[in-house]
Amino acid sequence: MRQIRFATKDRILIEKSRLDRNAAGSGEAGDLSLQSSSLPELCPQSGTAKMKKFVSRSALAAAALAFGMSGADAFNTQTSNLSVSFTATATCATGGGSLNFGAATPGTLAAVIRATGSITVTCSDGTPYSVALDNGQHFAEPLRQMHANVSDLLGYKLSSSALGDNIINFGPRTGTGSSESLPVYGEIQSGQTVVAGSYSDTVSITVSY
Repeated sequence: MRQIRFATKDRILIEKSRLDRNAAGSGEAGDLSLQSSSLPELCPQSGTAKMKKFVSRSALAAAALAFGMSGADAFNTQTSNLSVSFTATATCATGGGSLNFGAATPGTLAAVIRATGSITVTCSDGTPYSVALDNGQHFAEPLRQMHANVSDLLGYKLSSSALGDNIINFGPRTGTGSSESLPVYGEIQSGQTVVAGSYSDTVSITVSY
């Protein structure tokens, strides 16, 4: 680039000397300040200016190709939202259970009859829950009752502890994701009169979580 500028300056000096010689030969004073109209011819566009223009145009072309759109389109944008969600739902289920007092001879019961059964509950891991048992189908304060034949009843207690206190208190507990077996303790009090027959009751299990 520097060589091009020097060459242009030398050309101007040579042309000025030629004009001065012509002016001296014709008797006219040479115009030491070159006419502005001759500058475009004597001072062509420098290599630096050409290079700058080339680089600018090349950069714009490359940017347009990179975005795959025109310069005007590159500034048109539209914004919306992507909604991302997830739900983890706690679950609990009971598989029911059973308790069997066995068998006895009809007549007046001379001793307390005790038995142990169980109910199964499955709750998702980390889920707090509790279990309640209702009073069955033939409840008479303060006992649940099993029914046989047409009108024969036999009172009994259910408890969540071996104390036989007639209190069901399963909870609060925390689920593990696996089936859990919860013991149920039953008791038939002595002194009751039983007749021959099959005694039964149905108690509903409620899991709250």
